[in-house]
Amino acid sequence: MTLLEAHADFDRQFRGDAVHPGILEVLDQLGLAERLHRLPHVKFFGPSLVTAGRPVPLFDFRRLRTRFPYMMVMPQERFLEFLAEEAAKYPHFRLTMRANVQRLVEEGGAVRGVRYRGTDGWQEVRAPLTIGTDGRFSRVRHLAGVEPVVLAAPIELLQFRLPRLPGDAQGLESVESVVRSKARPGDER
Repeated sequence: MTLLEAHADFDRQFRGDAVHPGILEVLDQLGLAERLHRLPHVKFFGPSLVTAGRPVPLFDFRRLRTRFPYMMVMPQERFLEFLAEEAAKYPHFRLTMRANVQRLVEEGGAVRGVRYRGTDGWQEVRAPLTIGTDGRFSRVRHLAGVEPVVLAAPIELLQFRLPRLPGDAQGLESVESVVRSKARPGDER
């Protein structure tokens, strides 16, 4: 298996920082959830709205029937590094950074791999299965002429910062500030 990453690292501002309960369940089935939980993260059980000086939960993930009733919040850069480190333990896994896919290799009407521009020029990877995981504006999907099927209205997350006023309740720091400050594994918010 070969994973091609277009950039030099996994650090991108547009990537999210939440690992959802369903993903944690899959990681648990793969034997990776316990090791992932050793990394600095925050368990996010749901958002609250502050009214009359106290937080009121809007919803609570703890009501889910899962071993992981929370979103694990950690920088996605660290999560992807973790996955790459775990995959590197397998002898047939190869990660190539700075590999910008430019073309599909097609033979007999089927995709047989990709051509990419790397730090050492043009390279080719052939495989019985080629998967493009390059996001909602996927170049690989475009090259293959595949039109995405829209199953629901697009959802975007708007993040913003509000100033803390002198009368605001204390201890309601943002999830991002906790994670970015190198929270200890298992901290809960």
